[in-house]
Amino acid sequence: MKKETKCVHTGSYRDVVVNKLAALEETEDGVLFSSGMAAMSTSVMSFARSGDHVVMRNALYGGTHAFATYLLDRLGIHYNFTATGSDAVCSIVNDRTKVIVKESPTNNPLMDIIDIRKVARFAKTRGITSIIDNTFATPVNQNPIKLGIDIVVHSGTKYLGGHSDICCGIAVTSSKNTRHIRTTARHLGGSLGGVETTICSPATTSHAKISAEERKRVGITDSLLRLSAGIEHVEDLVADLDQTLNS
Repeated sequence: MKKETKCVHTGSYRDVVVNKLAALEETEDGVLFSSGMAAMSTSVMSFARSGDHVVMRNALYGGTHAFATYLLDRLGIHYNFTATGSDAVCSIVNDRTKVIVKESPTNNPLMDIIDIRKVARFAKTRGITSIIDNTFATPVNQNPIKLGIDIVVHSGTKYLGGHSDICCGIAVTSSKNTRHIRTTARHLGGSLGGVETTICSPATTSHAKISAEERKRVGITDSLLRLSAGIEHVEDLVADLDQTLNS
């Protein structure tokens, strides 16, 4: 095992993807997810809580619309859908609005466009987090961060994948916002990784949300490591482990 592999919400293979997308979108950091909807829903829930208000455009990806109508009410988060124009988006904001969600272009196949910069500037004056789904435009055609947007979300199954052979989502943003999104993602649950062998510390991954005292009580020490065997050849794993332990 010559490569370093971590698990849950961090790891060298995830960092490569995040760093590339953050560079393309000209921002600092981000969080990789299993789908675009996971990236969008987690981003929204990272900055809106019970009693808050979220503004969304009528013209959104159907999954985002369904997420709002099915889940936000249950969480006590109020929301409104509004017309496509930037003025309509800004006019529906109230004192409880914490998040504005939009896509541009959107509403495939109509491809509606919104004045991204105008909405972003308005959101910043009100202390509102702005989120945009940039899947259709891609970083090649549009960089919303440069226009003032706080968080950019992508579904990796579209243009980013290119060959219909991957399923992932990503939210890229500032380092500060990334910490909020990653914390929410950890509370919602994560993945232990793929089919490769991993070694990680439960104290800093699966049990990171538990206090040090509680971890000690249940036997999760800081020196404990978990080995999850993958599908590599047994002889290769034994040789790699022997080399690591004796180095």
